Amino acid sequence: MSKIFVDKITGKTGTGTPPITLSGDTATLGSGVTFPAGHIIQVQNYFTNSQAITVTCAANAYTLVPTFQVSITPSSTSNKILIVLSLGGFNFSSTNYGIGGTGVFKRSIGGASFTEIGKGTGNTNFNESFHLPQASSTYYQGTVHKTFLDSPSTASACTYGIGVADHNNGTQTFYLNGRGAGSGDYPYLATPCSSIIVMEIRV
Repeated sequence: MSKIFVDKITGKTGTGTPPITLSGDTATLGSGVTFPAGHIIQVQNYFTNSQAITVTCAANAYTLVPTFQVSITPSSTSNKILIVLSLGGFNFSSTNYGIGGTGVFKRSIGGASFTEIGKGTGNTNFNESFHLPQASSTYYQGTVHKTFLDSPSTASACTYGIGVADHNNGTQTFYLNGRGAGSGDYPYLATPCSSIIVMEIRV
């Protein structure tokens, strides 16, 4: 069996850093490598099982959940960002029914203010990305799994998060990973966790 031993592979007319560098049985791809459309370029993730993240909902608006955010810097303005949300929460509503409300994806580009994305249309204040079902008892919490493919059209840092609102349009408190008003180690009081994953997709 014939073998070719090289350290670097560069095109005949190449003048810069070799796109492929070899070392032993491993190969390192340089920044000059172009991946095919649909390829995942990078992944960023925020995960928390803390119950310390809370926010007081505002009337007539979605309120940004603090610290439950993840940032990613696209390598190209044409690439897309796939958002994968897994959310556990509890909202002590004014009607004492446990969680019940609505949520929306939010995005900040380059440190600017957050704007709402990936939502429905038709209402003035509340067009949601996902819904938090209202339970029939304060002992139950809700979970949400939602995805959205965003087109930020930028190569600047993008920060993704969520905004929430009380189902009565009130000023109730939203508890991320909250497990309700009960106590005890029971299945219906299992403590949830939450994560938000963003993936850059080559276009």
